[in-house]
Amino acid sequence: MLVLTLVLMGVATFLIGCLPPAAAIGAAAPVLLVLLRALQGASAAGESVGAVTMTLEHAPSNKRAFYSSWVNTGAVAGIMLASLAFLAVSLLPQDDLLSWGWRLPFLASVLVVAVGLYIRLRLPESEVFEAAKEDDGGELPLKAVLRDHWRTIIKVIFFGLWSVVSSVFAAFGLAYATGKFGVPSAAMLAVTIVTAALGIIAQPYAGVLADRIGRKPVFIAGNLICAVAAFAYFWAISVASVPLIFATGILFMTVGYGMVNPLGPAMTAEMFPTRIRYSGAATASQLGLIVTGFAPAIAAAIVRPGPDGWVPVAAFTAACCLASAVVTAIWVKETYKVPTEELGTAAALRTR
Repeated sequence: MLVLTLVLMGVATFLIGCLPPAAAIGAAAPVLLVLLRALQGASAAGESVGAVTMTLEHAPSNKRAFYSSWVNTGAVAGIMLASLAFLAVSLLPQDDLLSWGWRLPFLASVLVVAVGLYIRLRLPESEVFEAAKEDDGGELPLKAVLRDHWRTIIKVIFFGLWSVVSSVFAAFGLAYATGKFGVPSAAMLAVTIVTAALGIIAQPYAGVLADRIGRKPVFIAGNLICAVAAFAYFWAISVASVPLIFATGILFMTVGYGMVNPLGPAMTAEMFPTRIRYSGAATASQLGLIVTGFAPAIAAAIVRPGPDGWVPVAAFTAACCLASAVVTAIWVKETYKVPTEELGTAAALRTR
């Protein structure tokens, strides 16, 4: 599945770079773009969860959070590389950028896919998965997930509200700052690059801390920081102060989000037993990401005119983070002392 999702992602991304313009094929151009983006989204859904699941199951029981943190740390590195690629092509003359320059990052993605494919073809299955597969009764995992773990799915949907932070910051924040307050796009891209670069350093430390004191205190603290930082970040945008945008962006994304982003996927995977972990975590997390996907649209709908029009957006972001923190505090079991083979079982539920 990891190989399949990587190939699908690579093909879809490469083909976006090959799309003919609307002037040549008319309405088929946006239709094909949406279809390829949907294929990218489906691939990313299976790819991310599968990578977390495999990493978690290969890791020593007392270092699962640290090992798993590298999956989303890799995603942050990808955001940084993507921003650098866009920054590079944006230096082209406007006509060249709009006619052919925008295609270059999409076409160059084939190199990343080749490296990823080489690595994934050499990965063995984890021991706990092989053991669970031997005891498999042949039942479709998704059927077992929906029948026996629907409460966990509901839990993950609310638990996963923390993920709106990334889309509000990267998508809405960029457009809002450059369009409403005239902050240079180069400055906003630099904020994304700097916070991502610092996140690559910070996120593994959150994993180490979660292995030592537990997932819940680190995750809850990160959500609370994000809730406060959302107001500070959008206020900094409203006064068009680039130094303040950098400072509050680092607090928002490197500190707060850097504590929840590396732990959220692993905590989701740890809620399910081995035999259905991939299907359960994928189904639950992607249902939870529906709000995340619509977060920029929601933000655009609730933003108001004037210099303080950002307040509803910050309140929406903070409410999602607080809801995630509350659900974690009262409904998510601590798992940092639970052996990997007992995750998601009755024995794990008795562990405190």
